[in-house]
Amino acid sequence: MIPYNTRQTKLALPEYGRLVHEMIDICGGIEDRDSRNAFAAVIVETMKAMTQEKGKFPDDRKYWDHIHAISAGQLDIDYPYGTPQEAAEQEPPKKIPYSASDFGRRHYGHILQKLVREVAMMPNSEDKDACVELLATHIKKSLVVNNSENSTDEIVLSDLAAMSSGKIQVEEGLFDLPEYKEEKPTKTAKKKKNNR
Repeated sequence: MIPYNTRQTKLALPEYGRLVHEMIDICGGIEDRDSRNAFAAVIVETMKAMTQEKGKFPDDRKYWDHIHAISAGQLDIDYPYGTPQEAAEQEPPKKIPYSASDFGRRHYGHILQKLVREVAMMPNSEDKDACVELLATHIKKSLVVNNSENSTDEIVLSDLAAMSSGKIQVEEGLFDLPEYKEEKPTKTAKKKKNNR
């Protein structure tokens, strides 16, 4: 009589199935360490074959970690990458430094505001005027996306002056800023199925 899975022991990692769990149990019962290591390598190859189509893990380390987890750390083998506990005891990764400074006009993003500051430091020239016009155009585009009701040229030039700490002052009407419309997603008609 085949036992129901509900009456069997719970699997630590069910995605590998009961067979892999039983193989790890068998591996733990092998007395010779070299044979045990070789059998564990076969188990890793089996696990890889089960998940290879999905491309689940690019390297073998995760499989060895899973063997350690399934055996509840009781399998005494030479782990090629060390046990997860050993990896955890190593120096933790360094924290990513985040900018603590809060800045206004977040909807434009850091990059645009950095560009405005760079352009503000340029000497007066035709290139600077072209850059200022491009920035104003991009600012207007961003305003339409984030707040289409308040996307006037006056607000664009005011924000440009504020982001450049007053170094970029443009008279209204100097640039012919294009008008952008907020595009609404169009509804697509559903195709009717022909019942034949």
